[in-house]
Amino acid sequence: MSSSGQGASFLEDIIELAIAIELGAAEVYDTFARNFQDNEELYLFWKLYSEAERYHAATIRVHQTAFASSNPVDQDDFPTEVEESRAFLAQLEAWVAEFTATPATIERAFEVADHVENGAAEIHGRTQFFKLYPQFQALFTSMVEEDVGHRRMLQEAAARFLEAR
Repeated sequence: MSSSGQGASFLEDIIELAIAIELGAAEVYDTFARNFQDNEELYLFWKLYSEAERYHAATIRVHQTAFASSNPVDQDDFPTEVEESRAFLAQLEAWVAEFTATPATIERAFEVADHVENGAAEIHGRTQFFKLYPQFQALFTSMVEEDVGHRRMLQEAAARFLEAR
């Protein structure tokens, strides 16, 4: 295990990564909103998704002080999960660049959103984090439950919007 300072620094990195992923997903959805701004219903749908991700980021930020006072951890406690989460963040950034340059089709937007919403790379979906910080399980469990609702909404919207084409 690392020293307290190093562990605290790593914990800060985890929190910042979690927030960056939420904001990255929000940016993907903002890009979709811009891609479909001529369709008010689709525009508002993607803005809703974007705001939900920003809400998650803000929730994590609000709880950051409590995380910082917890027992420090070492990166070895998250060997694969952190790398997968960093790769997921890079993918989010790549999608923003891709869909800013070339607007997504509606099919592609729902395909990407399905991947984002089903991605286990979001820190709050990680059970290892719960094992290390059980006092935060309720917070992250509620975020995971919200994600389940988001996936259901996404599936219903995809069926409706894709059928209407």
